[in-house]
Amino acid sequence: MRIPASWSKRIGKWKLGWKKNGPIIKFVVGNVGLVASGVAGCVATAKAVRVLDGAKDTIAAIRDIGPKSTYHMEDPKTGELVECSQQEAIAMVRKETAVKLFKLYIVPVGVGASSVIIETSGFKDMVVRNAALGATLTAYKKALDTYKERAGKYLTAKEQIMVENGEEVIGEEKDGEVTEQILPDPYSPVARVFDESCLGWCSDRIQTIWYLQQRRNEAQTLFENQGFLFLNDVYKMLGYPLTQAGQILGWLKNSENGDGYISFGIENIDDENVRTFRNGKVKYVVLDFNVDGPIIDGLELNPRTCNWMPKV
Repeated sequence: MRIPASWSKRIGKWKLGWKKNGPIIKFVVGNVGLVASGVAGCVATAKAVRVLDGAKDTIAAIRDIGPKSTYHMEDPKTGELVECSQQEAIAMVRKETAVKLFKLYIVPVGVGASSVIIETSGFKDMVVRNAALGATLTAYKKALDTYKERAGKYLTAKEQIMVENGEEVIGEEKDGEVTEQILPDPYSPVARVFDESCLGWCSDRIQTIWYLQQRRNEAQTLFENQGFLFLNDVYKMLGYPLTQAGQILGWLKNSENGDGYISFGIENIDDENVRTFRNGKVKYVVLDFNVDGPIIDGLELNPRTCNWMPKV
């Protein structure tokens, strides 16, 4: 049987949502299950007290009759009355009481055990995810350090600042000629190429620039409303694959390390690629996002919505 495209899309969104929020969902479900287990256990305990009191009274009555008497007890399997001795009668009462207690506590114990397993699974997922994010952040930092080291081989500290600000650096003039100045790759590890393979690309570069500006405005609005924005949110707007680093890096309002706004780099006319793209000489543009850096430490989970929010 072939699954309709609309159903397949919904299932895909559901799987993505579950994968993204799985640890939080497991944590909430586990806590709800533990509370339900506690409530069910209290109800079962109240019933168990009555069952134990009834069994105690029955055993006392059997012993009052005397050990030499013949007892008629109901067989729990057949429901028929059977003759038995005093010890056999007491054993049957205890067995029946144990079965009743087992039935009373099987649900609370089962729900509690399942809740613990679910919470443990969510905690394990979170540990694995944090380890992966930490490894990604380490790789990003290493790439950034490598870039700075490579830049330091060719540029002075002043020239490095000029490159970071999008200014053009030329070599020194000697004997009437300008010496060649080798520049490192000026783009950060989070930069992405926007070309005809991307969502929103148009053969008319003016339309493409307009589209990117609209996405930037949309990201800026979201950033202003939320107080933060992950790099993955911008990647998602532009149709890029999400990355682990993108769930750590982003923009945080009032951050000391940021510019206070979101930029795709397309407004920087000092960038050679941006200039050549705007002049129609190349059919791609490099989007270099001005992320503030890791923003996870500046966020916390909203206890009501289980969504990220800036720390107060």
